[in-house]
Amino acid sequence: AMLLGGLAVIAIIVGIVFLNLGNSMEEIKSTEEYRVAYEYLVNSDTVSDIGVGAEEINCSEYSRFTAQANSNSHDSFVKFVFKIDRKSLEVVCHQIGEEWYVCEECTEFQ
Repeated sequence: AMLLGGLAVIAIIVGIVFLNLGNSMEEIKSTEEYRVAYEYLVNSDTVSDIGVGAEEINCSEYSRFTAQANSNSHDSFVKFVFKIDRKSLEVVCHQIGEEWYVCEECTEFQ
């Protein structure tokens, strides 16, 4: 009984973690930086060469980081990794003031 109870608790915790991860991705998708990255990707030649529709573009990873003091004048960066047709498309955005821009020299399509 204790073993089953312990497994039930673990299952509940895992379920809560997965639900929270889904919610956080939905929150990320509502941000200005996501909109900028997504529009850049949808309008890129790479996506049109692959020939997929916008509904087939899925964000699989999001990370926020800060540039080191000597590297650049921008301080807030975010990286989105989109999965399209077994390819990883990485879009990096940076913030200047209140506006978000795609860092084209930082963005990679693999």
